[in-house]
Amino acid sequence: MPEDLLRRKGQWPLRTRLRQTLKTDAVHPWVAAGCRQYPDGLGTNGQQGAVPSQEQSLARYVAKYVGSPPRAVRRLARYDGARVTYHDRAPRTARMEPATVDVATLIGRMGQHTVPKGCKRIR
Repeated sequence: MPEDLLRRKGQWPLRTRLRQTLKTDAVHPWVAAGCRQYPDGLGTNGQQGAVPSQEQSLARYVAKYVGSPPRAVRRLARYDGARVTYHDRAPRTARMEPATVDVATLIGRMGQHTVPKGCKRIR
């Protein structure tokens, strides 16, 4: 969409929404002053250059989650050498509740999410 068209067309919904939301007499002179001050419309900060394709955006989004560990370090609360306490969302209540498990159990749960060396995570 051409930038000058976007500038001119985008100002009217914004100003109409301001008038409807505030619903005071003080907003009308303010909006009118904005029309006089910016007769060509409001400035936009559109992305310059080539816009990434939908596939590139999806790949960037997925890579962020695939590259991160399954259990955030900030959720780990305590480690005493044999047991680990971490906070996790309970399935029934959807609240963050502490869970204490053996180290081997936690490693087993985290090991399910690791892939062997050389294996591609994203194709």
